[in-house]
Amino acid sequence: MKKKLFIAAFVLALCLPFPLYALCYSSLDTKNYENRPLTSWQDVTDAPFEQKPGVFEDFLNDHAAFRNQFMTLNASINYHVFGTVQSSDVLLGKNEWLFYKNVSDSKSLDDYQGLNLYTDEQLAQIAENLTALESALAEKGIEFAVLIAPNKEGVYSENMPSDIPAAQGATKAEALVQYLKANTDVTVVYPKQVLIEGKALAPAYYKQDTHWNSYGAFLATQELALALDWDTSLFEGCEPVISDEEPVRDLANISATYHVLQPDVSYRMEGFAQGLSVETWESDLVQTEFTSTSESGGPSLLMLRDSFGGAMLEYLAAVTGESRIVHLNAFTQQEFSDWQPDVFVFEIAERSTDRFLDYLPRLIEWAQG
Repeated sequence: MKKKLFIAAFVLALCLPFPLYALCYSSLDTKNYENRPLTSWQDVTDAPFEQKPGVFEDFLNDHAAFRNQFMTLNASINYHVFGTVQSSDVLLGKNEWLFYKNVSDSKSLDDYQGLNLYTDEQLAQIAENLTALESALAEKGIEFAVLIAPNKEGVYSENMPSDIPAAQGATKAEALVQYLKANTDVTVVYPKQVLIEGKALAPAYYKQDTHWNSYGAFLATQELALALDWDTSLFEGCEPVISDEEPVRDLANISATYHVLQPDVSYRMEGFAQGLSVETWESDLVQTEFTSTSESGGPSLLMLRDSFGGAMLEYLAAVTGESRIVHLNAFTQQEFSDWQPDVFVFEIAERSTDRFLDYLPRLIEWAQG
């Protein structure tokens, strides 16, 4: 009898969450916080036969009853009881700051600790390719600059865990920038020190995201404009103030701590480009075009960017004319073969500078075409 009762209770425990979930669905938080599409039933049906079991398991995991609630509960226990975040991708720092761990092709912790410096051969290769790209663009009358967006870990090292020491010497990006400035004429902008100094006024990065916020993007764009001798008068007299915009929280989403940690805030730059009219339109999900009606008439710009460049659009639109901002993953040589900007900027995150090794040959081919 006890065995039957145990079996019945076990079956009930397995089945009960589903009708309860259906009844409570409208009042539950079912938002997808992860930076990926959840596995759909269509994915299961489209999967090859031998892969269906694994895809079906992913589907069940992604659509389990009370998934968000259990993930939040687990994250809350880990944080409040054990003082940690359980995630293979996210590191809990001091004062509720979150940082990226070493993930896929981005080794943020290795960057921070100076464990992955480029070899002399790699430095020479990057320098040679950047010089070739600059020369090919110069022949067409196009100015060239590289913008390296600093990793959050280096800018906010005071909030990194004490048991993860910073590099004793130059980091990978710092050594690269030093080498390029000593051995090439390429304009290289690496605004790490500007961001470190600027954070005394307001946070320059989101606490629970990998990226700089609007204020950090403002400082980086200003530094780029100074390096390219653009009109920077629009940046004068501005100050960061808290905005009502929803803060970006990719690390909180990945680690399911979005309801556990204190909410972050966003900033806007008060006094920036007042009275300036900018027409902006999206060509697709990863490309933005805009035309500025600034009286000063800025240069036309083509910028290849990653996710850091997205926060710079407002400021770039104010200091340039007809311009196109394109994500690295969407760039095609043919699309821009018939358009010649005044300036070409290649923006890349510090943690992704290895892309110089495989991406620059493609850009050289485009520029020489």
